[in-house]
Amino acid sequence: MSPLGSPKDPVLLYSMEVVPYQETLYWSWAPTAELFSAEVKRTLPKLEAPPPRWDTRGQSQILFDGKNYYPVIWCSAPKEPWLLAHELEHFVHWLLELKGIKFTDESEEAYAYLISFLMEMMLTSRRKNRYPQN
Repeated sequence: MSPLGSPKDPVLLYSMEVVPYQETLYWSWAPTAELFSAEVKRTLPKLEAPPPRWDTRGQSQILFDGKNYYPVIWCSAPKEPWLLAHELEHFVHWLLELKGIKFTDESEEAYAYLISFLMEMMLTSRRKNRYPQN
């Protein structure tokens, strides 16, 4: 558990492999941009943490360490899933374009399914980690 959060609501940077694309997505439910930036710096110390943006409650960024990239998503309000959907759209658009899948009428469903899958995984992880089964 990060010292920045509380036992009831820790600030963590989660990660998961995005199958079948073999890419790792990092995300956090940090309540503020400042805590998100601090957690990125703590978890991925070789990266420059994203600067806090005070005008938003979430963001999707691709961080670089010179040769590798690290997609990170921050969403401050897990009870407002539309914010997560918004940030996931940015990530999914970047990822599928990177893999050569342009957004078209024929590929639209792939975009929608990937956003749905990632949302389900992220919201499930939030529930499991917020309410530990001790």
